[in-house]
Amino acid sequence: METQIDRSMSSHLSNLYGSKKPVPIPKKTRLEPQPEPTVPQQQHSAADLAKQTIFQLYTSNLFNSLFSGEKFPGGYGGASPYYEFIDYWELRAKSVELFTKNLYAAGLINRLVTNIINTGLSLEATPVSSLLPIDDDEANDWSENTENLYRIWGNNKDLVDWKRQNTEGELQAVAKRTAYLSGDCLIVIRQSPVTGLPITELIDGRHVQDPVQGNHKKAAEKRGNEIKHGVEIDKNGRHIAFYINKIEGTKVISKRVPANGPKSGRKIAWLLYGSKRLLDDIRGIPLLGLIAQSLNEIDRYRDSEQRAAVVNSMLAMFVKKGSNKPGTLPLKGGAVRRDNVDVTDSDGTTREFAIDKWIPGMTIDELAQDEEPVSFDTKRPSQGFHVFEEAIISAVAWANEIPPEVLKLAFTSNFSSSRQANSEFKLFLDKERSIFSSNYSKPRYENWLISMVLSGRIKADGLLESWRDPRKFEIFGAWTDSDWSGAIKPHVDPLKETNAYKLKDEQGYSTKARSTRELTGMKYSRNVKQLKKENQQLAEAHQPLIDAGLMKNPSQQAAETDQKALLTEMLGDIVKNLVTETIEEMEITADG
Repeated sequence: METQIDRSMSSHLSNLYGSKKPVPIPKKTRLEPQPEPTVPQQQHSAADLAKQTIFQLYTSNLFNSLFSGEKFPGGYGGASPYYEFIDYWELRAKSVELFTKNLYAAGLINRLVTNIINTGLSLEATPVSSLLPIDDDEANDWSENTENLYRIWGNNKDLVDWKRQNTEGELQAVAKRTAYLSGDCLIVIRQSPVTGLPITELIDGRHVQDPVQGNHKKAAEKRGNEIKHGVEIDKNGRHIAFYINKIEGTKVISKRVPANGPKSGRKIAWLLYGSKRLLDDIRGIPLLGLIAQSLNEIDRYRDSEQRAAVVNSMLAMFVKKGSNKPGTLPLKGGAVRRDNVDVTDSDGTTREFAIDKWIPGMTIDELAQDEEPVSFDTKRPSQGFHVFEEAIISAVAWANEIPPEVLKLAFTSNFSSSRQANSEFKLFLDKERSIFSSNYSKPRYENWLISMVLSGRIKADGLLESWRDPRKFEIFGAWTDSDWSGAIKPHVDPLKETNAYKLKDEQGYSTKARSTRELTGMKYSRNVKQLKKENQQLAEAHQPLIDAGLMKNPSQQAAETDQKALLTEMLGDIVKNLVTETIEEMEITADG
């Protein structure tokens, strides 16, 4: 219901703002300033106040029930939408600059590549014989033959690298380093016209860009796809093709590289990422992106401390005057001449300052009264620099899942701490090698194996049929199954580690094949074959000494050793029984 106050308010506001025509002002009329109209305050009823209070309580409870990361209003602040607008170009440029100029960044990248890749991950073919028409012995022979062929092929730069510059192991290191610095690296598998085998081209992720020619975008739209950051994706988010921009003469040419072969459907191009990414990310972020500012500032701090220490070290000493009088400059002459210096004091007295026989050192003698040599206290580098540097390096190591001892190559703790650091780093290496092999080594191995089977150099019944038929995935997976091992980090105490693995093998907690791979990075079956040959050669070399009676037969010596061990065990049991009987007799006597 409208009240009298409401009607008065409406009439008053209508008079002030409702008129569309201006009010005419009489001529020669002096305009006096009018007081501002006052709006009478509306009187709220008890019901209105109750409604307002309830609304305030509701909105307050609604705010408190929404969790946005803040423990109290304003504790975190508004979230920045920066992630939706990642500047990949700026991140790549800063990452490469840091790797080139910043010793901390170079150390981090080199340490990771060296430990993960080293000289390259080695193939261990592990066909699943239970799913294939071969037995275990045939599977072992097939594995050894395949590994030998792959290793020989990988050591030939002309066969594995499109640019003919790197071997298989070196290509792995280049791909990993490029992915770290640029966020990702494009792997392109081409077919060699000479051998018919795959040959790999590595393309820096910074060359993968949106095409400059508009016809590429129109063609992608006709296919129902879109191009984002140089990658053509379909409506399901799958990578369909990649666009490479290269400068040819004065023009920028965009080239489309399909992800799969148009006829075979074989995977021929994909992005190798250098760091973790979110589900919807198309491109990778450089590893140094998160820590770029920290690394840049700590490097500046180090340079500043170093420069200050050098500059301040040049100020060796000065002469302090205890009274207000002209200085005698006792060191000035000696700094430029290799002879004695005559110094005149403030009272006119002349004295000799001997220098020439004291170079490179010198003695200051006969200073005037109230003069004394004082060492320049530089206090540089700062005492807190080392602590601050340790804190930054520890944070960088933590962010990248690396023990600080490993990153700094400084193992100053006790055995237990060093062993724990190596164990933690081993978990990291196993994970990183597994990710790298799944996204780089295994796809390339599958392409190589298919080509070798097509050429008839390797026999694998059912491989080609299962490759073309996804319903036979188990056959294809059984033939292409593989493990990839890298360099083994030396153990802190090799004897303890070896005994621990020996005990696990004896108790069935592990296998000799697995223990051999983890301890030495070698293959147990290959070791056994090699040992068989070596033992035969050793036996043939010892036979003349055995025939001459200068050496015991190893089998006889082993039998004697076993007999001694049996006698020792029997003697131990006898002594144990005697001790037990003696204790029992003593207890019976004590009870009696």
